[in-house]
Amino acid sequence: MTVLITFGTKALHRGMQRMTKSRDLAARVNTPLGTAASTASTDYATAAQGTLAASATQPGDLASVATSGGYDDLTGKPTLGTAAATAATAYATAAQGTLAASATQPGDLATVATSGAYANLSGLPTLGTAAATASTAYATAAQGTLAASALQSTSTLDATKLSGALPAISGANLTGVGFEGFPVYASDPTSPTPAAGDAYYNSTLLTALYFNGTSFVKFAITTTSLTTVTGDIETNTASNLTLAGTGFMTASCDVKFTSGGTTYTTTVTASSDTAITVAVPSGTQGLAGGAVVAVTVTNSDGATSNPINKTVVAVATGGTITVSGGYKYHTFTSSGTFGAPAGFSPTTIDFMIGAGGGGGASGGGGAGGLIQSDAQSITANSNYSVTVGGGGNRGLGNSYQGSDGGASSISGTGISTSTIGGGGGGTFSNSGGNNGRSGGSGSGGGGKDNGGSGGSGGSGTSGQGNSGGSGTALNTSQGRGGGGGKGSSGSNSSGSTGGAGGSGFQWPSGGSYYSGGGGGGSGNGTNASGGSGVGGNGGPANSTGSAASSNTASGGGGGGSISATYGGAGGSGIVIIRYAV
Repeated sequence: MTVLITFGTKALHRGMQRMTKSRDLAARVNTPLGTAASTASTDYATAAQGTLAASATQPGDLASVATSGGYDDLTGKPTLGTAAATAATAYATAAQGTLAASATQPGDLATVATSGAYANLSGLPTLGTAAATASTAYATAAQGTLAASALQSTSTLDATKLSGALPAISGANLTGVGFEGFPVYASDPTSPTPAAGDAYYNSTLLTALYFNGTSFVKFAITTTSLTTVTGDIETNTASNLTLAGTGFMTASCDVKFTSGGTTYTTTVTASSDTAITVAVPSGTQGLAGGAVVAVTVTNSDGATSNPINKTVVAVATGGTITVSGGYKYHTFTSSGTFGAPAGFSPTTIDFMIGAGGGGGASGGGGAGGLIQSDAQSITANSNYSVTVGGGGNRGLGNSYQGSDGGASSISGTGISTSTIGGGGGGTFSNSGGNNGRSGGSGSGGGGKDNGGSGGSGGSGTSGQGNSGGSGTALNTSQGRGGGGGKGSSGSNSSGSTGGAGGSGFQWPSGGSYYSGGGGGGSGNGTNASGGSGVGGNGGPANSTGSAASSNTASGGGGGGSISATYGGAGGSGIVIIRYAV
């Protein structure tokens, strides 16, 4: 059986609280107490002070120097020099140091600054012996003035100033008495044999001479000097130099040319005391280009001038040499050699090459091929072969053509250029050959004596010339064509009038020289002229054609009529080389 005892809720709760408190009190009564329990709280550090104490620096955290204060207990001490223990007053100030930095040092001074010796001066004057002589050893200025105005031995006495009667003076009594009483001779005496110091008066030179042990010389010689030497010394070329200076004495002088230890002397008479014209000796002409030649003058007193150096100019050779318009020209009218010697300074040349013109027959001959070129490189110490072609032979109008001209050329190091000869003129033959021949410039075509077509002109070579003109047949009043020229083609004939030759070429531009004209064609009626006045003119009826001008590379004129008449010969070729000077 279960017995339920019921209490009120609040009463039960209070009962339980009292039980809990009783248990807590019993626990306290049973816990033991320390000595702090009987000590006042003011005897102990606060919690805040305890916190600070816990973070405070402890003796073990400090370096030794913190407690000793000794310099030796420091670590990482600086290395101090002896100046650290010296008073500041023992040293120069910063301002004094600045002055010391800009002060003159012993090495900046000349030796004489410390030695004080005259010999240590630079640029010492050259003193004459008078510098070490007492002033009393010389005449005074007043004495010098009197000496300057004193009567000299060469002075002329004024007879009006003399008193009394003068004795007669015979010239015979003065024979053999000269300057200062010296014996008089017209030339150096040889008997008795002169000794050093012997003197005489030379009546030819009008001066006194003395024997120096070798020869008689003047007591006082006239010095000479050179100021300029005008003109060039050229290799293998005769030339004159003009010398200007002083002391030439308008007398015989020796002009000396010295190079490499060898001297060539030319004796000339000075044109004045200050001018000499002298030919360069052949030995000096033979020197290589670039050689240096010292030129001096020795006058008749034996005084020699200062030298003036001239550099030998290397001169090219070959052909006919002329100078014009700032250029030197070498003109070859026949085959030869253009020589550029060692030291030759131009490195380029301009040239014109014209081949021989073709001979005329019935039609005019063609001009020789012509080429003009500028700034072609050449090599010093080299030779260049030059070939000049001949003009073509004339042909017989009704039988055979004119001959072609010969080729011209230049060949050598870096250059190889040639031209073709002009074509020979055509005939009026029925059996052929009436056509013009081709060449540098083509020739004119011939006619045809039994009708049909006239001959055609020959062809020219590109860059060298032009074609020839055509001819006409007999039944149309036969005429023959003109030969081609460098400047233009030959003209066709017109009816019985021959065709004109083609124009030539002018070189240099603007000059008066023409070459490469075509030959004029002949005509049964009117003949035609050659090109530019250098090609041969065509012949009228029953007349021979004219030859072209020599060395113009031009064609010959055609011969006129149907009969056996000849054309004109072609002009020979030409080669011209030039370079700036």
